[in-house]
Amino acid sequence: MNEHFFSEQDFRNLDAASQHFAQHDGFMSVLPGSRGFFHYSKRICMLGESFVSTSTSRTGWGYETKNEIDGFLISIPLSGEFHWTNSLGSFEAKPGSIVLLEQRMTKNASYSEGMIWAMAFISYNDLFRALILLLGRTPKTRLLFKLENSNQRASNAIRLIIQTILQVASNTQPPITHVTAHLKDALINLILYNFNNNYSSILLDNSTITTPTPYVINNAAAFMESSNSPALTVNDVAIHAGLSVRSLQLGFKKYKNMTPIAFLRMTRLKAARQLLKTSTHEITPQSIATQCGFSNYYLFKKYYLETYSETPNETKLKYQQATKNVGADFLRDLI
Repeated sequence: MNEHFFSEQDFRNLDAASQHFAQHDGFMSVLPGSRGFFHYSKRICMLGESFVSTSTSRTGWGYETKNEIDGFLISIPLSGEFHWTNSLGSFEAKPGSIVLLEQRMTKNASYSEGMIWAMAFISYNDLFRALILLLGRTPKTRLLFKLENSNQRASNAIRLIIQTILQVASNTQPPITHVTAHLKDALINLILYNFNNNYSSILLDNSTITTPTPYVINNAAAFMESSNSPALTVNDVAIHAGLSVRSLQLGFKKYKNMTPIAFLRMTRLKAARQLLKTSTHEITPQSIATQCGFSNYYLFKKYYLETYSETPNETKLKYQQATKNVGADFLRDLI
């Protein structure tokens, strides 16, 4: 299942919550809070087999599971605390910590009353595919993470990506995959690089990266310039160029002095700016953004303002006025 979609859910009784989780995890038994009540709400964006969410436990709740879902769960408590038990023992997490768990090893978990937390679940299949693209080969052993509950730098970055995905997904008309695919890739790479795992030494060792030739990078750049597909990702470019993602990133840094995603964004912003300067009054900045590969106008406007210190509308109006002035001067000269 590769569908990406956003939803908001509010469960005020145990039966509704149990029915919901039965659809997504038939091995989970939902438990009420300590006072016997149940109220749990969340904003969630499904990303194919993975998802991100922010949740609030107003009454406290918990679950027991015989989980067979293969993937890793990252939880970032913002208030309150939660406890969990897995095959290694019992643990707890409070605000200021970040927890990465292998979901299929979890036996039970409980969330305190008033707890708010951000969460990302990344399926093993998604992590495995990303690892293949980073390494440029199929991994020989299963990906394993070391248990961690404190990584503040990673916590802030992951929380920001989760918030961005939820904000973008909630403000974009479906389908949203062409918007969220880039952010999902960024989240997975952030996890692989910032949490110790059995491939960390390879991923962090630049000597293991094959340096591409300028020709290959120019070919990749031309491919990016020729595509206005909003769904185009760095992974797609790496596959087209016949490179690992790390080799692609190294080559762009060496020959273009920027990351592949920054190059793609710059190329599309330049094309959009040119169209804003020359398009007729009837063509809107929103349609120009779409034409140049930006499916989310909010993000396009944000990047455009950061790059050119003016909004797309301001650029369009400024050059329309300049064109009018040139026309008026021309008519005066004729008279």
